[in-house]
Amino acid sequence: MFKIAEIDFLKNPSVKNTIDSKYLIDPQYVDFFDKDGYELTQIEQEYYRAQGYTITTYTAGHPGFFQPWISVDHEHLTVDHSCAMYRCDFTEAARDQIEMYKSTNYRLGWLLTCNQKYGLDVDIDYCDSNFALEVLHLEWDAPNLDLILEHKAQAEQLILNTDWVDAAHQIWAKRDEWQYLKGWYAQSHWKATYFGLERPWY
Repeated sequence: MFKIAEIDFLKNPSVKNTIDSKYLIDPQYVDFFDKDGYELTQIEQEYYRAQGYTITTYTAGHPGFFQPWISVDHEHLTVDHSCAMYRCDFTEAARDQIEMYKSTNYRLGWLLTCNQKYGLDVDIDYCDSNFALEVLHLEWDAPNLDLILEHKAQAEQLILNTDWVDAAHQIWAKRDEWQYLKGWYAQSHWKATYFGLERPWY
């Protein structure tokens, strides 16, 4: 039912190669900089490609450095999205190039704030003729790959050893305990705790 893709994690997510200077001159290529997540601006995409990384799209077409993780084939269960994610730092020639142009395009300073980090994301949903709900949504975010690998193993064990149709009905039956909690985080936290996880993300 559930399939888990092998992920050969990049050990050193870093950008070192330079790009065409036209991307550094125009501030619009830094538009929509994602300070906390993994969506990449146009200039970041160019740098990642110059390093040989493949840019793909995530939920709602957001571009980034993602690798597919978990999928499911079931009438009532769906994996809305699931992937491993990377954010690179900028070093060596790439960093020197950004520093050179930063004096005239101040927004390039955002790139210099980027640190290496890893993420995991999985969202399992259930829908039938009676009800629809997000059963479990987990996100992990860390600068330490060992920590991500630990949570990956924990999540995969949970996913492969859980009857998710039954789990969906359990969560639905307990909806009075979570559906009035304020905000997506609080509800996701409740569900993660229900399945024995301390918290859904960092």
